[in-house]
Amino acid sequence: EFLPLLKALENLKGVECIHTENIGRSRIRNLLAERAKYQYLLFIDGDAEIRIDRYISNYLKTAVPDAVVCGGTAYNPERPEKREEYLRWKYGMNREAVPATIRSAKPYMNLSSFNFMIPSAVFKKIRFNETIMQYGHEDTLLGIELRINKIRIIHIDNQLIHNGLDSSQIFLEKTRESLLSLSGLYGNYDNPGILSDHVRLLRKYEQMKKRKLLWLISALSSGTGKIIRRNLMGRNPSLLVLDLYKLCILNEIHA
Repeated sequence: EFLPLLKALENLKGVECIHTENIGRSRIRNLLAERAKYQYLLFIDGDAEIRIDRYISNYLKTAVPDAVVCGGTAYNPERPEKREEYLRWKYGMNREAVPATIRSAKPYMNLSSFNFMIPSAVFKKIRFNETIMQYGHEDTLLGIELRINKIRIIHIDNQLIHNGLDSSQIFLEKTRESLLSLSGLYGNYDNPGILSDHVRLLRKYEQMKKRKLLWLISALSSGTGKIIRRNLMGRNPSLLVLDLYKLCILNEIHA
């Protein structure tokens, strides 16, 4: 359904569209970057809405050739009309819509590829990790690589609105998929310590494992799994319950 729109865009000067099968989020972003011609790359997700008049100018006045600039994510403040979108909206409002002052405290852990600018020369050295074929944690690995290579991340308030709200069902499916990706990384990553440092859920999991409390997570998962899911799919989902759900899934994967 989008092909006619893409063909219309290809008539515009300076616009290039890439037609390919689904090759994964990392590979397609790397391919787009290879085709780009100028000094800076600006990554914007397809379900983002620009509401800032000087959006490009805000990036350009912050641009430096040796640093990444992250603009941030925002959400419509009104609760969505569709109940099935409420969990994704609540999660975004409370966990992703973070001002630059707070993001700057942990710049590498708060990197989001939803809306960021990176110098082309830097990106050529540090690309998205193409070993991740499933959904999730491309940003985590990019942040780690930037940290290891001591490339600065500057956080500014230049947010885009995230309009593409998944239903609770799809959001939970994507959550499971991202945890499968995380589990694969955790088992194969050269430096699992730095990975845990960047992912709060992994730190919690390791703490419970060290204290020999994973049996409690298993018991909760088997005894209250339906109740947990009912809460997350309902009218007033709890983010604490979502965190518990993630721990249960991660423990199930590693069992």
